[in-house]
Parts: sequence; structure tokens; C-alpha cells
Amino acid sequence: MENTIKWAASYPAGSPTAGLLTNSMLGNLWDNLKHPPLSYLGDEWRYRTADGSHNNILYPDLGKAGSYYARSVVPQRSPPAALPDPGDIFDALFARRGPAKEHPTKFSSIAISIATIIIHDVFRTDDVDPNKTACSSYLDLGPLYGHNQDMQNTVRKAPPLYTIAC
Repeated sequence: MENTIKWAASYPAGSPTAGLLTNSMLGNLWDNLKHPPLSYLGDEWRYRTADGSHNNILYPDLGKAGSYYARSVVPQRSPPAALPDPGDIFDALFARRGPAKEHPTKFSSIAISIATIIIHDVFRTDDVDPNKTACSSYLDLGPLYGHNQDMQNTVRKAPPLYTIAC
């Protein structure tokens, strides 16, 4: 297969022979890969639910909110009994001291913001049981749209923030 790919890549761009070889390889690859089973089990299995369940017919609870973390490292210390004020943490970490400066490597603060959303989307620990995740294990933008169906319904049914008069 690797030699065939090299052979197809050696043809000039737009070559009919290269297109024929590529289509033949992709067709062969598609036919030989296992595909997920089609589901005719009803509407419950049509889409993954808000909590992440029903994404896989064979393992419907895989990635579901409320499932346990698979820990590979034992925590070294317990979380504090009283959590610090979030405002104090924000000020200690993000308060600007002096004028704004460009990052030496031109790294954008927007990238950090996106990473923060992703982290809160995938790693949201349950408040009661720190061994459980409170969100699905899928990147589904739960912080924006809600981590369960009730939260999603609230976002979808919220009244408009403003109205436009004509």
C-alpha cells in the first residue's frame, strides 16, 4: 500500500492516472475498515444526548457525565476545606502590573482563552465526588451550551437580551 501511495504521488497534480490510483486506494481502504454498526433502535439512539450518553451503541454510558475518572496518578494532597475567593485568585493571576506588553513569542491571549474553555469542557469535576466528572468527555462546548439537558433547555429557551424596534 505504501509503495502504491508513493507511486500515485509521483504523478503530476491533476493527472487522471493519479486520480484513478487515489480513488482506488481510498475505496480499498474504505471497504477494509470496520464501520460502526447502523442503529435502528429508535430516536433515543439517533443522537448523543446532552450528558454524553448514547454516543456508542455497544457502550451507551461511555463518556457520559457522572462517570468516574480513570486515574493514573494518585493525588498527593486533599483539596482544602474552604476554597479561596475566586476574585482573589483572578486578581493574583491576571491583574496587569504596568502597561500592556506584547508576548515575546507573539502568543495570543485568545489561544489561552480557547484552551480554558476546552479544559472546562472536558475536565469539570463533580462538586460532591471528586472522582466523578460532571460533564461528558466530548468537546461539546458544555460551558457555553450546558452540560445536561436541563441546562441546554434553559439556554435555548432564554428570553432575548434585547429587542429591535422597527
